[in-house]
Amino acid sequence: MTIDFKALAAKAAATRDMTQAQAGGGDYEPPAAGMARCRLVAYIETGRHREEYKGQPKVKEKVTLIFELSGPKHKPTEGVPIRLTITESLSLNEKANFFKLFQRMNYQGKSHFAEMLGDDFICTVVHKKSTDGKKTYANLRDEGGYTVRPPFLPNPETGEDVRIVADPQISPTKCFIWDYADAEQWASIFIDGSYDEKKLDDGTVIPAKSKNQFQNAIRSAINFEGSPAQEVILAAGGDALALPPVVTPARDEEDVQASADKKAGASSGADADPLAGM
Repeated sequence: MTIDFKALAAKAAATRDMTQAQAGGGDYEPPAAGMARCRLVAYIETGRHREEYKGQPKVKEKVTLIFELSGPKHKPTEGVPIRLTITESLSLNEKANFFKLFQRMNYQGKSHFAEMLGDDFICTVVHKKSTDGKKTYANLRDEGGYTVRPPFLPNPETGEDVRIVADPQISPTKCFIWDYADAEQWASIFIDGSYDEKKLDDGTVIPAKSKNQFQNAIRSAINFEGSPAQEVILAAGGDALALPPVVTPARDEEDVQASADKKAGASSGADADPLAGM
């Protein structure tokens, strides 16, 4: 069974207009820094999670966006594309990072991020050193904010904008919209397998963990109970509910970076690319 992403996105756009602000597995080799072509291949809402900000407890609705890169410096390896992830708080406050990113990317006048699935853009891959300077991480954010933007560049001879086209999409499209959860969306975000336990040089042990991070994050959300997602699992027989709870709340990019630094560079290529191996 295939998902009609356009119909799903249209339904979401009808009830949540994102154009309107609201009050209130191996050594990691980062993708080459610099400009890249990119395509939005995943939009996944993972529910509300408790986290801490400047020592104060917060509850935030979380969302993950995954971009597939292409271009001369970002070619697939053995058919596997390079992907980078943005995890943010799903906020339509005019000052929120999520809202600013949507506005920046929305050159076509759409109403919901899910309507951009499959669309191509350009971006700048930014390198950032770990605290100890031993690791280099890649992300899509610089001092001015997120770098994903409309796919146009000025022609140096004429000054007119030239349309830049990303390579055809390789990754399967993934979408999970919290209020409209169904079996097809739930299946689309499943990731099989697990990461092996790791032992660092200082003796720190990083336990084995499931690769199925999106379903686990949804199940660990504080608003999972009674949600459409829970109803989907129960309708499927409830097997997934028998799994032990996995509390891995999604975090903003800066928090992920800090955590990676704290683990002494234990990040792997699979951490940078959550869809690796699919």
